[in-house]
Amino acid sequence: MESIRLEINHGGQFKMREGIYYYTEGTSENIYNVDSRSLFVETLLKFLKEIGYGDGLKLYYKSDKVIGKEGYKLIWNLESIKDLQEVAKTGGFVNIYVDHCGEEKRKNVVEERMNIAGEGNKVESDDPDYEDDEYNDSEDEDELESDDDNVQSDVDYELEAIREKKKMLRE
Repeated sequence: MESIRLEINHGGQFKMREGIYYYTEGTSENIYNVDSRSLFVETLLKFLKEIGYGDGLKLYYKSDKVIGKEGYKLIWNLESIKDLQEVAKTGGFVNIYVDHCGEEKRKNVVEERMNIAGEGNKVESDDPDYEDDEYNDSEDEDELESDDDNVQSDVDYELEAIREKKKMLRE
């Protein structure tokens, strides 16, 4: 067994500011003694369910080989899983970043993979960097700050409930 530390960053969001792409405003959970060979989408989603999340999440990992937005790799196919496992083995740990846009749209990575696998031809959705018109995570900071920023979604309430539950368990 190749034991690694898994750090799951959740509850935040991806932002770009002054040309720097980063994940912010979330919390992280460390899971120790994880077998790097067990890192699959289903396993990661299981860890997220254990801390209170449902379906509909997009998962990314950070590759130290690439700087900027391209350094965050979507976990979506066997090639990305193999690269994730290699990053984990090399560094002894791996950072996972949870994108909640999929949760808001009620679509998860496993469903997307199944849809893609069912299609024999390469289409735009086969590209992990493809962004549909409904969601674009590369908006500038100014565009993100709008009147809608004061409106909370169901995801905010769910996350707040998770945080409250964890706080009560610590006390």
